[in-house]
Amino acid sequence: MVRMTASASAASAPARKADLFAPGLRGLTIGLVSTITLVALESLAIGTVMPAVADELGDLPLFGWVYTAFFLGSLIGIVLAGGVLDRMPLQRPFAVGLGLFGLGLVIGGLAPTMPVLIAARFLQGLGAGALAPTGCSTSVASLERPDHGDEQHGGCGEQRHQRQPELPVVTEAVAARGHDHHVR
Repeated sequence: MVRMTASASAASAPARKADLFAPGLRGLTIGLVSTITLVALESLAIGTVMPAVADELGDLPLFGWVYTAFFLGSLIGIVLAGGVLDRMPLQRPFAVGLGLFGLGLVIGGLAPTMPVLIAARFLQGLGAGALAPTGCSTSVASLERPDHGDEQHGGCGEQRHQRQPELPVVTEAVAARGHDHHVR
């Protein structure tokens, strides 16, 4: 007997077509793409300028924390924004994320010491982390059509109201395999 999983049934569903540049969605699409591009370009820029910044600010042992702080902040930002998205208008966490990211950029650009730069990068990460789930939820909410009910969300890899029973089995297998190779 072949059991069809939620992901297999979603793949066989007809694709939803939406014009992301239709007059009602054009501004949203351009804004979301621009925001994600801004975060990505900033990540590229920091990697390029960090050697010169480290020479100027000193504290070379803290060099790696400039990157680590951003990713830690991003992780926390994703969790915090994801937790409030269903309880408030989407614009609020997006605006807070954009504000924190911008504030982190300004503080980082003016940082007189490496610890201040690390704190600024943490703020940037919080903001960037809030932008990702908010942007996904915003785009998905704007593209949802009422005639599709509880089917696949369509963006960001989410599915609503559908369990994937194979995931706990896979997780258990990976955990058991990892336990077998644990170094004591």
